[in-house]
Amino acid sequence: MIDLALIADRIGWEDKAILAAARARGASAEWLDDGALCCGERADVPEAGAYLLRSRSFVRAPLIAATIATGPDDPSVINPAATIDLCSSKVAALARMRQAGLATVPYRLVLTRRDLARAVELLGCPLVLKPVNGGLGRRVLLVHEPAVADSV
Repeated sequence: MIDLALIADRIGWEDKAILAAARARGASAEWLDDGALCCGERADVPEAGAYLLRSRSFVRAPLIAATIATGPDDPSVINPAATIDLCSSKVAALARMRQAGLATVPYRLVLTRRDLARAVELLGCPLVLKPVNGGLGRRVLLVHEPAVADSV
């Protein structure tokens, strides 16, 4: 049995750093290619003390998490399917964090150009524009000047 199974469709620098940190602490840690895993029998997934889902697919990750979990509160699955689903929406994730009493950054939900103008007015620059859904830094824009926000 391995100590940490990092499950992802590809291995990035962050994943390599996680594996290296685990190994530096004496843990056995391996990358499992999520494309090689079938959803179905848990026997398809190597036994591990902990599973960390890092798949870039918002479809595959929760399915694999649900497949490897022995139940809804399986402590070996670090980020269960419900957490992955929640994190696919920044607005829902921020709301849940606030409900839990965690500090969050000021934000505005922007759906129109008028919303964007108001957000720039309220928050000022620099500011970060992020899509509501998605992750991994895709379609994120750092805005230093209000005129740049107008061009988005």
